[in-house]
Amino acid sequence: MLITLLAGCGLFSKNARLADIPISIDGNPEEWEPFPVVHDDPKGDNITNEYDISIVKAFSNNETMIMYILVESYIPMKDFTSVEIDLQYGDDIYRVGLQPDDLPQGVLAHKIGIEENEIQWEVLTNSLGARLSSDQAIEISIPMDYFTDSTSLKISDLRIMGGICCNQFEYFAIDYLNPFD
Repeated sequence: MLITLLAGCGLFSKNARLADIPISIDGNPEEWEPFPVVHDDPKGDNITNEYDISIVKAFSNNETMIMYILVESYIPMKDFTSVEIDLQYGDDIYRVGLQPDDLPQGVLAHKIGIEENEIQWEVLTNSLGARLSSDQAIEISIPMDYFTDSTSLKISDLRIMGGICCNQFEYFAIDYLNPFD
């Protein structure tokens, strides 16, 4: 079961209008108040004590072709290595990797298959132009230019990562959101 983009039943909300509420990617969630929560995550389901996702708010602005995601935590935020977001439409899955840095950045990869029980990815860009800022919350903006059908994107996974990026033995999920669980 996928979480769809339809208002009220998906991880993205089409009810809120960005033109009416400017979003600043600054780690301060105050301007998100009018936007509906699109996912509640149970308290205490985190893997380590550094982070425990509480709510996610998300929407896309089809006029500017930017999606916005807010991730809040039950506990005060500590350092994390990156945020990984898997976006899906149809059979296509894309992974966005972002580090806590206010500069535009981000890696975007496309899932190309599974070989010997290991997912294979093709990197589309390592300069996505996305933004991530963390303070009281994690705020993210992602340009949707690389997605052939951005109107049907769904979040299939969201992970807060710790350790040493991309080292399979020292890179681990601090907490994750899988809407299908």
